[in-house]
Amino acid sequence: MADDFETFSPACHPALARRPRTLLPVRALIAADIFADILEMAEYLLSEGYKDAAAVLIGAALEGHLRHLGNRHIVAITHADGRPFTAWLDLRNSAAHGHYDVYTADYVRLFLQGVRLFMTQVPA
Repeated sequence: MADDFETFSPACHPALARRPRTLLPVRALIAADIFADILEMAEYLLSEGYKDAAAVLIGAALEGHLRHLGNRHIVAITHADGRPFTAWLDLRNSAAHGHYDVYTADYVRLFLQGVRLFMTQVPA
């Protein structure tokens, strides 16, 4: 409700910098900040050798971001033919369900980079 009248410039958060002249609801700024924090935690875990936990966190950030996009009625979220999203979510599911041998830390690094790029290019 508060986000109906409280808005801030997206320039105060790097994930929203692609829309510098648009005012966004406070909720979008908070969500972007939370997802950025989750990705930072994932990056730290990955740097410490915890690829499995990092993959789960990256997947959680991606799912939350997609959910926020869906709530804004953005239907056409396709990246090429959708394969990157499927691969990303498959990796996240493998990590969450203990299939640690089907991916490497390098795949998790690419997952992190891809999700960061997507969230920056398509802010919720």
